[in-house]
Amino acid sequence: MPYYIIFCKSTKEHATVKSLKRIVKKMGIDMDFRLQEKEMVNHSKTGKVTKKYNLIPGYIFARSDQKIGVGTLAELTKANDFFYFLTYSDRSYVMRGDDEAYCSQLFDFPQIIRQKNVFIKAGEVVIVTRGAFTALKGKILKIDMKRERVDVEIMLLGKPTKITLPVDHVEETGEIAKEEKSP
Repeated sequence: MPYYIIFCKSTKEHATVKSLKRIVKKMGIDMDFRLQEKEMVNHSKTGKVTKKYNLIPGYIFARSDQKIGVGTLAELTKANDFFYFLTYSDRSYVMRGDDEAYCSQLFDFPQIIRQKNVFIKAGEVVIVTRGAFTALKGKILKIDMKRERVDVEIMLLGKPTKITLPVDHVEETGEIAKEEKSP
C-alpha cells in the first residue's frame, strides 16, 4: 500500500484534509488521510477544558490502495496551492524504507492519543510536579477519577496537611507510604 506525506501550513491541517477529501472524491481516487493528535485536558478556574493538539504540526499522512501517478499528484497540488506532497531527491512521492514503516504504524494506531491512564493507588508516595507545592512528596489518600483529582497528604510546617490536586500534577515515586503507629 503506497504512503504519501503532505506538508501544509501548521494551522490548516484540518482544512487541508477536508479539501483533499473533496478533491480526491471528485477525481475518483480512493485515499485515506491521517493526522496524529494528542488530547490534552487543561484545568482552569472555569473547569476542565479538553483540547486536541497536532503532534506533528504541518504534516498530513496519506495512503491509497493503488499507486498514484506523478501527474495526478501534481494535479491535486494545483487544485489548492496551500499544500504540497513531499518528495525524495529522485522526485518520487511514494514513501519507502523507514518512512514507509513509520507511515504504516501511524495508520495502525488510533488517530487521537488520549491522556495516559492513572496508575497510582491510594497509599502510594507521589511527588508534586506542578503548582505551589512542586517537589514536595506526599501520600495519596483518595483518587477521584470522575473529577480527575487526587487528595494528597503532605507535611507542611511539621503537620500533615491534605491538599487536592489534578491527577496530572502528581507523579509516582514507586515508594509505598509507611504506616505510622499511634503512641
